[in-house]
Amino acid sequence: DQIGVFGLALGGDVDIEGEGSTVIADNDGIVGTAFGGNVWIDGGTVTSSVGSGIVGLAFGGSVDIDSHDNVQANGFAGIIGTAFGGDVEVELDAATSVTNTGGTGIVAIATGQADIEAKNTTINADDSGILAYANEVYVDAGVINATNGSGIVGVGFGGDVNIEAHDKITADNGFVGAMGLSFGGDSTVTVGGDVDPPLFGMISATFGAGAAVGNVLPNVSVVGDWVGAVVANLGSGSATLNNEGTIDGGILGVGGLKVGPGGN
Repeated sequence: DQIGVFGLALGGDVDIEGEGSTVIADNDGIVGTAFGGNVWIDGGTVTSSVGSGIVGLAFGGSVDIDSHDNVQANGFAGIIGTAFGGDVEVELDAATSVTNTGGTGIVAIATGQADIEAKNTTINADDSGILAYANEVYVDAGVINATNGSGIVGVGFGGDVNIEAHDKITADNGFVGAMGLSFGGDSTVTVGGDVDPPLFGMISATFGAGAAVGNVLPNVSVVGDWVGAVVANLGSGSATLNNEGTIDGGILGVGGLKVGPGGN
């Protein structure tokens, strides 16, 4: 089938209950689209030959995607949730994986909150592992293997960004291992697993009055081909790095930047 499962609602909600199922599709695996409502997707095993694995799109509502088994895709994203007028939540069951040989592992875009719960899972992507853009961003991640992109990128527009990387990030050909940027809020990036060298090992930055915080946990090695770790604030906030592990960079180990009044 070109699309394995498709749900469309005009003025209502889409609810796809696929836990325990197997979906095999030539194009996208599971797609739910709602105009004026919410999208709820529970997925089992999903295999897509030339498309994304699970797609949720809501105009005027929220998207909630629960993936209970492995997702194999070859398109824009393994899982993508987009909400114009609401939140996006993507949750993966423990010990499952998302593999995308054609693009990014997980993408979340929301005018509200983007929440990705992927601790104790594995994400394999030809491009970046996780990309999240929203008012507020929260990411819990496990193992990330990003062949040609960044490991984790979270960008908040007006709200906070909180990224917790619990396991190893491999992004040898990417820009950054884990990065949080907030325009108007706080950014906290915590690295609890080794980062194999992208250009920047980790970045936490804020624009405005927010605090930029970077945490490297014990027994963790964060390495960047250019810079190991960067914390920065442009505005009246602060920039702080808490390092209990090892940070190394080909040009600079740690970079700190504070531009503007107040803070530190």
